[in-house]
Formats: sequence, C-alpha cells, structure tokens
Amino acid sequence: MQDELKRYPEARLVDLYKFFFQGAFGPGHLINDANAASRFLQIELQQAEQFSALDWHAVGYDALFYRINLRLVHDGAIPFRDYLEAFLQSAATFDEPEPEAWRKEWYTIVKIISEMPLQMNGFRADSSWLEQQIEAGHLVVHHSEIFEERYHPHYRIIDRDHIEQLFQRFLKSGQNRYKEE
Repeated sequence: MQDELKRYPEARLVDLYKFFFQGAFGPGHLINDANAASRFLQIELQQAEQFSALDWHAVGYDALFYRINLRLVHDGAIPFRDYLEAFLQSAATFDEPEPEAWRKEWYTIVKIISEMPLQMNGFRADSSWLEQQIEAGHLVVHHSEIFEERYHPHYRIIDRDHIEQLFQRFLKSGQNRYKEE
C-alpha cells in the first residue's frame, strides 16, 4: 500500500479500496459480455487523451493481478486483440466476491490504514460511503474524481500469468522504455 500511495499521493480511501478489491478479485466483476468488453475497450482507447505515467503495476497485496495501461495498446506495443484476450481470460478464471468475506477483509484493511500516520483527504467521508456501499452489496466502485483528474487511469486488470505471456511476446528485448515504476 505504501507503494500505491507513493505512486498516487492524492489517492483517497475509495482509490485504495479499488486497489485492494482488484487485487483480491481481478477483473471478473467487469465482464458479462466479451463483445461489449471489446467495444468499451475500443471506445476508451479512442477517447483517452492522456495516460498514466506507469505502464503496469501490481494491485492488492498478493500481486496476483496487475493494472496494465492502455497506452501499451495505444502505442502499438501490445496488439489490441492480444490485450483483450488476456483481459478476458483473466476475468474468466476468478469467482465473484463473497460479500461478507470481502466486508471483513476490507474492515481489517481500513483498521490498519486508520492506524497509519497518513493525511488522506476525505478519509471519514469515504469510509462512511464505502461502508454504506458494502452493506448494500455494491462492492465495485469507481476511482475518485481527483484520482481520475490527476492520474488518468486507463487500464485493465490482467492476472500475472497472462501478463508474463504478453511481456514475453511483445515487451522483451529493446522495449525497456516500458516500466513498472
């Protein structure tokens, strides 16, 4: 989490929630229709004006999943079809979250965060809002407005195995301009 706050110092609690949720459950909560996923990805690529500085980084505490910047597709480093396929296959391998188990895990995370010497804007308001969302069964949230404005998060969540395959095929020798940190 310290690395996440170094990457994104203006992140709010809702952004950390998203970081841990994605790390635990990957992209499975996003995919109901592969064709729709492809269309949304194409639209986002066409509309994105800026991209985050990072090309990829792990989410959560187990590093099972990574945020992979759409810039890698936009710039032609990874072909659209291969990126999409890795995303869809990553989503297909993981189950939906069990709300009660996730609630307990998140409250443990919040307790740890609240004991850290952080100056996080909107902590109490975000904590209260997230508690309401979780209790209502709405586990998936969006990034905060400030996160969107400052960091331009255009990415998809892909599991470690599929990332390694993409990197071996497309980002090996001579492409070291792409970076994790």
